[in-house]
Amino acid sequence: MKLLALAAAGAAVLSAAPAFAVDFNTYNISFTNGTSIVGQSRTAPGEYQDTYVFTLDQAGTFSGSLTTQLQTNPAGDVVSNLDFGNSIDGVSIDGGTPFDLPIAGDLESVNLASILLAAGTHSLVVNYTVQTASLGNGASYAGPINFTPSVTTTDVPEPATWAMFVGAFGLVGASLRQRRSTRVAYTI
Repeated sequence: MKLLALAAAGAAVLSAAPAFAVDFNTYNISFTNGTSIVGQSRTAPGEYQDTYVFTLDQAGTFSGSLTTQLQTNPAGDVVSNLDFGNSIDGVSIDGGTPFDLPIAGDLESVNLASILLAAGTHSLVVNYTVQTASLGNGASYAGPINFTPSVTTTDVPEPATWAMFVGAFGLVGASLRQRRSTRVAYTI
């Protein structure tokens, strides 16, 4: 009987909370001079997932930040409020461990700590909940993301080149070890 009462209480709590369907959006981005600005503005409360897809020609370091700010009207009423994270997750790259989210407040900033990415296609996923918004006061976030290609050094010789180096040194060494006997004849 207690289990039934507990289940009924849990159902009442869940039904009292507003249920939002997650709105999924995908955007293709590219880096101009190593930086791209990402961000969205929403005019309706709800849960959102924005996916930013990008392709890298070479490996390098990815970093950035995303920021949002709670807005109030002159009377002090909240007119737009966006919180990072929702029922799915927070902010992550390539489905990995989410970046640390800030504590909800007037100004929230997610630090996208530097990570190394290989060449190929990647995705930055931003999950967030819009608590308050309207056509006149959209809730938004924005921020720069950066990509710095890895520094490449001179190319490493191929194995055949190494074999030629070793062979050349062997020939030089053999020629130095070879003793030539020179006869010196003295005339009296």
